[in-house]
Amino acid sequence: SQLQAQIQVEQRKSFDLARQLQAQIQVGQRRNADLKRQFQEEADKTAQQAEKCAEREKELQAAIEDKTKLIADMQADIVGTNKRCVDLEAEAKQRAETLA
Repeated sequence: SQLQAQIQVEQRKSFDLARQLQAQIQVGQRRNADLKRQFQEEADKTAQQAEKCAEREKELQAAIEDKTKLIADMQADIVGTNKRCVDLEAEAKQRAETLA
């Protein structure tokens, strides 16, 4: 009888502990799910930012290529202008000699 009562007390303690553990497990699982969701949200944001950076990099690269071409065109214009100046100077010198 006393042994039976002691067994029932131990069984209640065991049952209470099992309930507490189950509650802690559920809290842990919910927390884990929240952390996984937060991590996924951050990963998605990071991926979007990386995509925007890649697009911006392409835009900047295209702008650099445009400016490089513009510089090359301007350099070609300068060379052409310098050649015309040299030709005009030679022509002027030749005319001056002819007139002299």
